[in-house]
Amino acid sequence: MLYCKGAAHKFTQAIELYTQAIELNDKNVVYYANRAFAHLRLEEYGSAIQDATKAIEVDPKYSKGYYRRGAAHLAMGKFKEALKDFQQVKKICPNDIDASKKLKEC
Repeated sequence: MLYCKGAAHKFTQAIELYTQAIELNDKNVVYYANRAFAHLRLEEYGSAIQDATKAIEVDPKYSKGYYRRGAAHLAMGKFKEALKDFQQVKKICPNDIDASKKLKEC
């Protein structure tokens, strides 16, 4: 239980730090994707989708944006949306094993 609380605190802190980084440089897709990951770990799927979508808007060829958004959609049971995102990951990175596994879950 304490570990979970500690982990949640670290992801909350990470979100705050990535928010500050984005304020300094809003064109860095890694900041958005990493903040999306932190939101995913906290089960804040709507926020994860927003950040992943922003990463995709900044760089449409950044596969992690699609992967993070797909993971959030999958967690929410939005299988069609997740399928589209993981297909896009495979289009950008055909050898992505994790995306292949996620496609099967859709």
